[in-house]
Formats: sequence, C-alpha cells, structure tokens
Amino acid sequence: MLRFLRLTLAFTAILISASAHSQCVFNNTQYPSGTFTPTTTWGNATTISYAGEYVALNVSSGNTYEFSTCPEFGGNASYDSQLTLYRSTNTTVALDYSDDDCNGDDAFISWQATFTGVVFIQLNEFNCVTNSTASTIAYRMISGNSGPDNDDCEVSILTVATPICNPIQATLAGATGSAPAGCVGTNTDDVWFSVVSSGTGDILIEVTPNGTGFDPVVEVFSGISCDGLSSFGCADETLDGEIEALTITGAAPLEIIWVRVYDFYTAP
Repeated sequence: MLRFLRLTLAFTAILISASAHSQCVFNNTQYPSGTFTPTTTWGNATTISYAGEYVALNVSSGNTYEFSTCPEFGGNASYDSQLTLYRSTNTTVALDYSDDDCNGDDAFISWQATFTGVVFIQLNEFNCVTNSTASTIAYRMISGNSGPDNDDCEVSILTVATPICNPIQATLAGATGSAPAGCVGTNTDDVWFSVVSSGTGDILIEVTPNGTGFDPVVEVFSGISCDGLSSFGCADETLDGEIEALTITGAAPLEIIWVRVYDFYTAP
C-alpha cells in the first residue's frame, strides 16, 4: 500500500481562501489559567488537560502554529481526540479543527495566523464529549519571514503519510538555499517538509509544478533532527514543468522523513 504526499509548488504567491470547518462547540473551561506563548520547539502548557478544556495561546500575524495530540510531537491522548481552534474574541466559529489526522485517532492542526492576539485550542474526545483523562496538547510556532514559512529544515512543513493523497500547496518564491549542497543541480531556493511514517506500506512523494519555469528536484533525508541529516534519496527524472516523484520504502513507524524540494536551476 502506498502512503501519499503530493506537493504543489508554484513561483507565485499562494492565495489562501477561507472555508468552513467542522468543530466542537466551545466549552468555556480553561486549564491551566494564564496565556502561553509558543516557541519554535514543541512544548505544552500542562500534561493533565482533560477533554472539554482549552489552553490560551498568544499568536502573531504571519506566523504558522501547529497543535497536536500526536505522541511523536509531544502530545498525548489515550482516546480518539479532537482539537478545535478558536479566536478568543469569537468562540462561535472555529478557525480550524482536526480529528484522526495521525496515528489513526489523534489530532493535528497547522494554522497560519492572520491577526495578532490570543487563540484558544480546545481538546475533546470524539464525538465532542468531555472526560477526566490526563492528556497533553503539544504546540509550536513557525516564524514568518519574507520567504516561505518552510524555507529552512528547522521550520519544515510537517505532515503525516496517509493512504489518501492530501496535497500541500507551497511556493519557492523568496526561498533561499540551505546546507548541505543539493544532490543534483543548484539548491539556491529550497523548501522543506517533514513526513511522519505510519510504518505501513511505501510513501510516494510527488511534486507538481504550477506551470513551466520550475524543474523540481526532490531529495529525502533521514535523521533525528535537522542537525546531522543523511541524504538517502534523490529524484530528478523529469524536465521543466513536469511532475517529479520519489517512493520511500521501509520507513519505520513514527520515523520522520525530511524532504527538500528545489529548482534544478539557479534561482534568479
């Protein structure tokens, strides 16, 4: 069985349209008290969150924030968990929502802030019920910059390989190069993704250019973190404007595969 990741890369700015999200009704129960500020390292406010409670977090416009109950990111929920994200000034309509996005029944949200303020991340057990089971909501912040959010390995876009293809729209506009040197061509404009393996089947990575002017190269790395990565795969079989694909076999459960994408040619 193949586990899919499809990346759609463009040279133009990405337009993000708003859409309605499923959600659990806001329960108005905060724990712990206070408002916390995410850093670029996965962290948590407490390891004894109960379903039905929320954590308050500071966010800044332009930054991307990730929230999860997945154990590989420091989260924990021994049940089918759900996460719902609200703006503190509007707890009627959710900003984002997740259920069953990793490990079968855990939640993961990646959300870019369009305002500076406070958000509430609420935990629930499916189907939007409460409980008194100690759980952990993990979170981190990815700094915004003039280039793509995932311009460097340390701020890679995180995703989980699933049997259903879930495309990620991304861009090389404003991207810069990073070490190590590319496996082929010139990696003067690379962007990064990190894929969590389920340990079942192969992982198929496809990069689909948005028109011509982009000859994609895909390189994959193994390693515990961005320090000391080891390249073990490279794909550059197609030409300008064509889909590039690479299949990863034998990945262990919860293993993180680091994926670098760049244009074969030097960025202008």
